[in-house]
Amino acid sequence: MLDHIKSGLLYHASNWELIPDEFKDAVLMTAIEYNPSVYEHLAEKKHRKDVVLQCFGNIHEGATEMMKHIPDIFKSDIDVVLLLISKYNADRPDLNMDILPSPYEWCDPDLLRNPLFAMNTLHKDPCGLVPYLHNHDSDTCELFCDNKTFVMLFVQKYQEWRDNYRMPHALSYVSDRLCNDADVVLQALLVDKHCECMDYVSKNLCEKPDFIIELFEWCDDWDQIDLKCCPFLACNIDFIIRVIEKYGVEYIKCFDQWFRSDKDTVVRLLKIDPLIIEYVSENLRDDLDIVQILQNVQAMKY
Repeated sequence: MLDHIKSGLLYHASNWELIPDEFKDAVLMTAIEYNPSVYEHLAEKKHRKDVVLQCFGNIHEGATEMMKHIPDIFKSDIDVVLLLISKYNADRPDLNMDILPSPYEWCDPDLLRNPLFAMNTLHKDPCGLVPYLHNHDSDTCELFCDNKTFVMLFVQKYQEWRDNYRMPHALSYVSDRLCNDADVVLQALLVDKHCECMDYVSKNLCEKPDFIIELFEWCDDWDQIDLKCCPFLACNIDFIIRVIEKYGVEYIKCFDQWFRSDKDTVVRLLKIDPLIIEYVSENLRDDLDIVQILQNVQAMKY
């Protein structure tokens, strides 16, 4: 019988009815492995968890199309729902998610409110849970998105996937309180290495020098940094000096060009690093006072 199954007896799942009842138990798992659609033609065996897992574990695309055949008792079964969610995530690059049945809509809503289940879901489908809750259960979404442990994992996992699907930034879902948390923001930067998250960061955090200094650390290059988010720091000469001392003279380009043409500012910057002369305005390069200060600084340093 197994040879017949392997040779294509179940090419059409309805052919399951052709197998004598006395053989069905012995070949059930193999039959589902070769054609998971056999599951819809089962009777009481649909209620066996191992059969459900075997079926959906062997479907490579469009697994959730078969959810209508799963008995309701499995809507609150963590193993079954997580398997469906992982299959749903695997289909994102290739299938139309507007048409594909959603396990989030199918399963018991109480399961999605379970924090431990929610944390596991972030591993299985990083881009699914929070957007779904945002649209269908805002109270639970707000609760999760104000929990730092949950948010740190969500930001990490979600940001790794979102660019592929043109989805909103992770921080757009995060509570105002945690958008004022440096750990959360830097976690976002750690994953995507861009500063677009600064659109969501609190004004309070954006004006903290130590945070912005660390922010530079996570960006790949100075030209990724837009200091419009921290206008007070962006025009603070003491802050500019800290940045240049830590990262180098080329970071002067992050700041308004005025600082490269203001004589008093340039004098202070020259005393930090004479190489700053490469970035100042042409007028100041020829200024006799600047030339004299540059010579004195170079003499002291070298």
